[in-house]
Amino acid sequence: MEYKYCYVLDFAAEMLCRLELQAAEKKLKDFKYAEDLIKYWGFNPDECSWMFSDEELDINFINSPLK
Repeated sequence: MEYKYCYVLDFAAEMLCRLELQAAEKKLKDFKYAEDLIKYWGFNPDECSWMFSDEELDINFINSPLK
C-alpha cells in the first residue's frame, strides 16, 4: 500500500510532524524499513513514534479530560 502521509511524534524535540511523503524524492517503497524513512527525513527513530496514513488527519486539541 502506498501511503501519502507519515505522522511523527518526536519526543526529543517535543513536536508532532506530518510528513507529506509524495513531496520527497525518495518514496516509501524505496526504504526497506520504516526507520530508514524516518532517518531520511532527519529524525532519530530512537526518539520518535510514527504512523502512516492515506488521509490527512485532523489534530484535535483537548483542554479538559474526556468524559
